[in-house]
Amino acid sequence: MKSLVKNNVGKITGEENVLKSPVFNEAFDTVLHLYQPKKKFAVCSLCSQTKPFSSSIKWRGIIKIFAGIADLIIVSSAGIIPLEYENYYPFNSYDSHSGHEGSVELSEFSKNLFYRRLNKFFQTFHWDKVVFLLDPYEGASCVVEELNKPNIQHFPSFAVWDSINESDFCGYSLRFCKVLNKRCLQEVEQFFGISLQYLQDYGITRTLSLFEVMQDIFEKLDSNTGYTKKQLIEIINSYNGGYNKSYIYKVIEGNCVGTKDYKFYIKNNQYFVKVGKLYYKNTPNLKVKKALF
Repeated sequence: MKSLVKNNVGKITGEENVLKSPVFNEAFDTVLHLYQPKKKFAVCSLCSQTKPFSSSIKWRGIIKIFAGIADLIIVSSAGIIPLEYENYYPFNSYDSHSGHEGSVELSEFSKNLFYRRLNKFFQTFHWDKVVFLLDPYEGASCVVEELNKPNIQHFPSFAVWDSINESDFCGYSLRFCKVLNKRCLQEVEQFFGISLQYLQDYGITRTLSLFEVMQDIFEKLDSNTGYTKKQLIEIINSYNGGYNKSYIYKVIEGNCVGTKDYKFYIKNNQYFVKVGKLYYKNTPNLKVKKALF
């Protein structure tokens, strides 16, 4: 396993453990020493629970849209992670989402740590312009503003974020990737002063397959919770009511069900397993009885 630190202490779980582990400080210092920017622009966004990050819905979209024009950087409680290092230890072996919700004190510690790391990162590395794709209401956006650097901005704007809804969505993904909405990407275009080929090719007419919708949903569900078939159907229907309920029922019942356009398989143990009558996210501690896809 490739590593950015001297000693591998195994997987680190829990928000407080991730924030305060010296392992991530050492990894961050190594990144500052080794990393070499390649483009004149950078695009940053928050990490995903899915690892490697590049396999998540959001990061697949960011890579598709921006890989040719910008360096891609993941921001996380674990550090500032150029995409090139996503498979290096310890960035490939942590889970800050597990455990109890953090305290107010921990949130303040996280914010201050994030600011210090960002400030040091952008003192070390320089781009003409840097975009953060973030919910403008979340704390990370406030930290970006506190940097007070005109060439570093977060998008979408409050006005665009508030105007985005499912009924008129046109972008890479539906709910959990609002930062890749067409109007957000248009703001990024204007800031960078370039034309995004993605918007020209896909942004106006692209629609989601049911497969992408289900991936979006499954990525957000709790890894430790077993969901009944009925619960999954209700979640899917509430997410996007445009799909036929009986068809979804068949999809989550079988190993391989689909139409000419959509086929559902298990891929590299990424999605779901069925244990008894409950469906779980496929994690190593579960015995696989039957693949959902």
